[in-house]
Amino acid sequence: MVLRVIVLDSSFLISLFLRQDFNHAKAMGLFEKHRTDEMLLTDEILFETLSVLNRKESMEFTRAAYERILSNSKLTLIYLNENERKEILAEFLAQNTRLSLADVSVVHACKRTLSAALSFDRHLLKAIGN
Repeated sequence: MVLRVIVLDSSFLISLFLRQDFNHAKAMGLFEKHRTDEMLLTDEILFETLSVLNRKESMEFTRAAYERILSNSKLTLIYLNENERKEILAEFLAQNTRLSLADVSVVHACKRTLSAALSFDRHLLKAIGN
């Protein structure tokens, strides 16, 4: 078995947690497929994910999702430092696409770690080269 590193995107996480989401079944299958892989999550994506879950569900639901994210022993939460935030902002401002700042943080993490991303955002996947 080949151990891979995967960077998680909010589109994947939101679909994973929201049963009514169009991509929920696909997200569940991908999560199961990558269960043994090391997973990386930037703080930008965590914040975006929690914000959307709270808006679509409730704070109680969001807290439970947050606890599940933190309890995943294969997941490393990446807190971006000031220099990384400056690099990501520069990449965001230099882009010729319409990626969000959070999406650019995923592209940045993938390029830095030579990783793939779990995402349903085709523009993000194209930017990474997945």
